[in-house]
Amino acid sequence: MSGSLSVLSLVAAVFYAVVMLACLAAVNTASKYRQPDWNRRAWMALALLFVVLIFLRGLGVEEWARDALRDLMRGSGNYDGRRAFQSKVAAGVIVAVSALGAWWALRVARNLRGRRNYITIAACTSGAAMVFLIVLRMISLHIIDRALYGPLKLNWVVDIGSSAAVLGCAIAYIALVRARP
Repeated sequence: MSGSLSVLSLVAAVFYAVVMLACLAAVNTASKYRQPDWNRRAWMALALLFVVLIFLRGLGVEEWARDALRDLMRGSGNYDGRRAFQSKVAAGVIVAVSALGAWWALRVARNLRGRRNYITIAACTSGAAMVFLIVLRMISLHIIDRALYGPLKLNWVVDIGSSAAVLGCAIAYIALVRARP
């Protein structure tokens, strides 16, 4: 995909690997200590997400896909009108994610009990933020790019913050579950 792996991409891939290993440890803890099955499935899904992120980052798949989409739009003569298309897609994604997030939060909040479950939901929410970030980077609308890559570097804040949150949640989950009698 990409000619070379940047130092930042390599560091990110290593960090993702650490998070993935922590998620796998949480899977093991959930199984060993007979926690609810959905806890084990959630941690496994998060581990798989970070495996995918390692490959996306390590192979430069996002950059390749963005370049391929730009080439496709140039080839079809739609590149000059991309902003109108991108803004509709961005608005649709933001509305869909907001609606899905609100529905999910209401559904989960009704039945959620126990710190281990709150920790697992917090980790899942952080994983969802990572997926949302990737989708926004793929849309690559000028105003979104300015927010993600501008002076505040929201891309880094969300990427590192969400990954660190999943890592922290995995560690907290393991400690909490193992400390129970």
